[in-house]
Amino acid sequence: MAELSISFDKASFNLLAVQRAAYDNKNTVGCAISQTENKIVITLTSSNNSPKELEEKLRASVLDHQLRLSLEKDFSTIRTLLVSKAIESSVDLTTLGNEENCV
Repeated sequence: MAELSISFDKASFNLLAVQRAAYDNKNTVGCAISQTENKIVITLTSSNNSPKELEEKLRASVLDHQLRLSLEKDFSTIRTLLVSKAIESSVDLTTLGNEENCV
């Protein structure tokens, strides 16, 4: 069984990104996540994959999730406004409180 520990610098990576990547790979590897003051450490165990393959797959997944989190943070206000406007224009808010229009 292959066991591999991979460290991520907290200055660059968020714990949530690491957790999401671990969740994505839950069916193929076992994992444990721990933290130090400056690092997030994930320990992977697998009987099917090589350590190099595990590391490449996990690092790519963590990077993907970190990018998603960064984009969510940067554009969440714009996204919320767009969704609100889309809902507002597709729903006649004046009829929501009117019981006569309910089916």
